[in-house]
Order: sequence, then structure tokens, then C-alpha cells
Amino acid sequence: MSNSIFPKLCQTLAVSLGLLVVTPQPTLAFDLTRPATSFEEERQNSERTHVDVLKQFGGIYDDPDLSAYVDRVGQRVAAVSEMPDKPFIFTVLNTPMVNAFTTGGGYVYVTRGILASINSEAELAALLGHEIGHVTARHTARRETRMKQDRAAAIGLGLLTGSLSTAIIADGASDVMRQAYSRKQEAESDRLGVISMAKAGYDPSAMPTMLGALKREVGLMESMAGDQGGISMPAWLSDHPETDDRVTDTVRQVKRMKGKPANGEIGRDAHMDAIDGVQFGQDPQLGFMQGRTFVHPLAGVKFDLPQGYDLRDMQGALMAQKDDDGVVIFTAGRWPEDRELSEFALSAWYSVTDGDLGQLDDLRNLTVNGLSAVMATKFVHSRLINVTIAGTSIRLDEGLVAGVTLLTDKSPTDTQLKEYQTILESFRTLTKAEQDAVPNPSVTVVTVQPGDTVQSLSAQMLARTFKEERFHALNGIEGGVEAGMRVKIITDRK
Repeated sequence: MSNSIFPKLCQTLAVSLGLLVVTPQPTLAFDLTRPATSFEEERQNSERTHVDVLKQFGGIYDDPDLSAYVDRVGQRVAAVSEMPDKPFIFTVLNTPMVNAFTTGGGYVYVTRGILASINSEAELAALLGHEIGHVTARHTARRETRMKQDRAAAIGLGLLTGSLSTAIIADGASDVMRQAYSRKQEAESDRLGVISMAKAGYDPSAMPTMLGALKREVGLMESMAGDQGGISMPAWLSDHPETDDRVTDTVRQVKRMKGKPANGEIGRDAHMDAIDGVQFGQDPQLGFMQGRTFVHPLAGVKFDLPQGYDLRDMQGALMAQKDDDGVVIFTAGRWPEDRELSEFALSAWYSVTDGDLGQLDDLRNLTVNGLSAVMATKFVHSRLINVTIAGTSIRLDEGLVAGVTLLTDKSPTDTQLKEYQTILESFRTLTKAEQDAVPNPSVTVVTVQPGDTVQSLSAQMLARTFKEERFHALNGIEGGVEAGMRVKIITDRK
């Protein structure tokens, strides 16, 4: 099983297992030239999925002033868009992902990560204008229509071949196709965004500038990838491809525009004021690495990972993978005392069987460094799925439980079992001093003083490596700095 399959299996186990009980349906023909739903239906769908979006992306970022800033800019651009009479809802998500997207029907989301990456109110207007363009051009509805066709094909392929892996791969490809807008749609959204932001009084040249800012993030990620074992590009650019061409095209569009604002608003200071103090990067309370030790302050625990494990962040979990044959997944959450620990240990399986774990192959009570724990093992071997799940739940306090799960696509090897046992034995609680020492990386806006340089400013950055590269990417600065400039650095603001 390839590297790409295991993350998909972990994230879509509930959906994929549904293949076991799919009832064949008549083949439907999908018209990809027009949306399958009306705007109001699309809005109702987005309203229903809003809670799920919040769960997937860390919830709403708790900064009312920042939310008000984003909403003010968004409403200003939406009011002069192709749908000025439609209501728009703008939400700031609490995730470090560099992303912005719409689920259609006027629902637009931006992350705190992307807000830290751009450098002016006009760039924010460009970003929101682009997403508003997707809404007004009904791109999301058209993409949803395509998704239905792709998903039907994925399920059919899985049933035809009798392979869960095939279905997961095909369904994953469907997700990619659904997320990636066509080049024509991107160009249309860029064009609509430029027009709307200019009508709203912003400098339209901020559209190519914004695209360039996010492209710099790609350069930084690529530089860091070799040093940190692989880092993906910002999600907004993977969902919105062909960045170089889009920069060129939007520059041309701005030059050709008639009646554009002679002194369009840029608002660098307004943006700097809005993002000063915004949390940067992954919330350390949700876990971070110290050497080979994973520390989870919110759960109050830490444990060691053996050499050779490649770490990957999942939403609400940490996945460690050494090879193609198995992964170790760490999760933590509130779990009532009256609920069995075995249910949490195999919660993925439990969630898709409506509370029925079925016949476990092994269930044993144990103690992990003085903490009560349960290990449950489930072998699932059938025509469509072939996995072994060994889950250990550790009771941390009255309502908090941690889970360490070994997932393989075959019987676990002696080496895998030994390393899994080593991880469990390293589990321990954090001391108060360790809890107090947890950093809070945040965006800090400073004014460049006489004598300051990129080197001296980046030296203050809360990072071990790539400090100067991060400074350049964060501020959109190619060369040096001048006294009086306002720039962003990352510091520990507890």
C-alpha cells in the first residue's frame, strides 16, 4: 500500500467502508456545463456544512477584531460584485494552513495562516474578490456536479475490482479534481476579483501582488522540504493552480483596465494593525515536536518516536509512518468515564458500526507509566479491505483520553510491534514547568529602526532554521529594509 493510501484510509475509513453495503443505482448522466443546484440551494447546502467546515479547520479563530476586519473588506468587495444583492458570510478559520475557499452560496472562508502571508488590505480584497468571483460565477456548484460523477465512478471502480485500495485512490483523485478549479475558472475568478476590488476602491495591482506573496510561500516550503522531511505547498495554491500564468495575466488585465482608481487604496498599515498578535503556525497546545519527542500540552502528555518515522499532521491527529506497510496515529479527546476505553481505542471502526465493535481479536487491560489503559486489536480481512488495527486508549484524567493506534495493511511485523510498544512505554505526563514553557508563536509587527537589517530582524524570529527566508516570504521583501517600514516577525507572545 503506497504512502498516499494510508493517510486517505485514516481520513476516509468511514466513507470507504460504506463500499461494503453500496446498493447499485441506475447510472445518471451529469450535465457539466451548468450547476446542478440553484444559488439558494447551494447556500442551504453551505449552511448545513458550515459546522463540518469549522470542525475540519480548527473552528473560528477567536479574534473579533480580525473577524470584523475581514468581514468589512469582504462586504465592501461583495457589494460591487456580480451579485451585490446576495448575502455573503466571511469566516476566519483557526488553522495555520495558507488557504481561502468557498463552499458556494456566499460562504467564504480564510485562514489565519493566509492572513499572515499577505501584506495589505488591498491584497486581502484581491483574495476575497477571487473567492467571491467563484461564488458569483457558480464555480462551486459546477465543481460539485463534477464531483458526483467522479465519486460514482470511484465507487463503481472499487466494486468492479473488489479493491478498497483502488476505490480509495480513485476517490482521492476525485477529491483532487473537485478541489482544483479549471484554468478557465481561475482566470474568470481573477478577472471578476480584479474588477470588483477596483470598483470597491482598492488598487487592482494588489491581485498579482497577492499571488506573488503566496508564490513566495511555495519557494519557502520547497526550501524547507528537504530539511524537514517534506512539506506541502500552501493549500490555496494547490487548489488554485497555474500561479505564474495567473500573475502575468492579472498584470495584463490591470494595465488594460479603464477607469481604474487613480489612487486605489492599498492599506498596508490597516492590515498590519489587524494581524498584529495573530497566532502563527500550528497551535502548540495541539502538539509539537522536540527532537524525537512529541509534546501535546492540551492533553498534558508527551512520548517518543523511534528513529526513521516520517511525521505528518492530520486534522486533530498526528500520524507517524516509517514505511509503506503501517502507520501510528495519535489522537486525544474528551471521553466520559462511563464509556469503555476500548471504544476510543478503535473509534474509527466504532464510528462506522453504530456503536458495535463486533468480535475483537484481543482485548487487554494494562498500565502505561501508572496510567490506566486498554489495548484492543481488530483484524479486518475481507474481499474489499485488509487491515489490522491495534488501538491503545490511555486514561489521562477523569474526562480526557489519549489514543495510540497502529494501523497496517497486513499482520504487523515483530519490528512494528516492538516499536509500537516502545512508543507506549515512553508515554508520560507533562510537569507544570513543562506546561508553562510551551511557546505561543505569534505575528509581531515592528517598525524598522535605523541600523536594523534583515539579518538582525530575522534573528528575532521564533524559529530554528530558515529565519531570513521566513522573514523575506512573510513580508514580501526581496532585498533589504528601510527605517520606518513596518514588518512582521514571529515571536513568543504568551
